[in-house]
Amino acid sequence: MLDWLYIWLQSFLSWLNDTLLYVPKWVLEKLLAGLSALLSAIPVPDWMSAASGYLSGIPSGVVWFLDIMHFGFGVTVVLSALTLRFLIHRIPFIG
Repeated sequence: MLDWLYIWLQSFLSWLNDTLLYVPKWVLEKLLAGLSALLSAIPVPDWMSAASGYLSGIPSGVVWFLDIMHFGFGVTVVLSALTLRFLIHRIPFIG
């Protein structure tokens, strides 16, 4: 007798659930798109454009030594560790 009401209520609650789950995703998508546009609007500094000229002035012996010592990997590991340390200190009751 009231099956139509049960079906309607079930479909309405399903729609409401879908809507309430979609809205936060939509808001996050718009916020990230705005952040991306904001970061894209920041101009590249002049010294960054000329970095290749500065790096080409490094003597080949120094470049060879840095390559043998895996300087690039070392810098990556150290910066990752410092970033992780910074983030852990931001967590309440841990850092």
